[in-house]
Parts: sequence; structure tokens; C-alpha cells
Amino acid sequence: MRIGGAIQLSRAKVSSGKIALRTEKNGKRVSVPMHPDLEIALKEIENGGLYFWSGNGKVTSAVSDWNRTIEPLAKDLKFRVHAHRFRHTLAPELISAGTPIAQVAAILGNTPSIVEKSRFDDPRFEQQNPRRVSTEIH
Repeated sequence: MRIGGAIQLSRAKVSSGKIALRTEKNGKRVSVPMHPDLEIALKEIENGGLYFWSGNGKVTSAVSDWNRTIEPLAKDLKFRVHAHRFRHTLAPELISAGTPIAQVAAILGNTPSIVEKSRFDDPRFEQQNPRRVSTEIH
């Protein structure tokens, strides 16, 4: 889910441990399983119909606000943190949990070949995708 989609996440899109969303890349509807901790946390948020935004103003302004909030949290890290970076953690998590690459691609709005070509530094991904060449970041 992109930050804009997360900001617009409504209670109506959350049900039975899943989030129903439409991918921004290809417009397809997908149902993504939630981590149990996320499900518990969302139940505790009381903010009207949306979880992370009042609904007032433009989505682009809300995205900028969230990015400005996230960036200072990583002031001691050696890399820049922005909301889109969190999206890149989803694919390795899904793959390491045994989700087929085709399903991960559908969730992300990509093709399976794009997911396979992507760089995931998770050894569990290597087990499902032996064609990927492992490289090390220095």
C-alpha cells in the first residue's frame, strides 16, 4: 500500500483480518492479510471513518505531512527514510511468509517478473527465487 492509500484507509476497507484496496499502478482490487498486531492497533484508533487522516484538505498535503513526520524519526540512520521505503518491506515479508510471487505481484500492482527482478536482501527470498543474484551492500 502506498502512503496515499494508507492515509485514506477507512474502516469499511478493513474486515476479517484483511484490508481491501485498489492498487494504484493497475487499478486492480486486492485483499491483503493484516498482521494481527495491526488489526489490534486499528481497533484502538478512533478517528471517525478514516484511521490516519481527518479527510479535510488534499490527499497530497496529508502525504507531505506524514513524510515530514516520518523523516525525523530516522535522524540517526545512515539512509534517508520516507514513507515509500516501508512499501519495499512488504514484498520480502510476504515472500518469507510463503506467499507465492504471483500473489505478491498482484498485491503490489506489478508483474511477477518485476517482483523477481527486484532486489530483496532477505535470504528467505533467495530460497524461493534462486535466479536472483545476491549482492551485498557496503
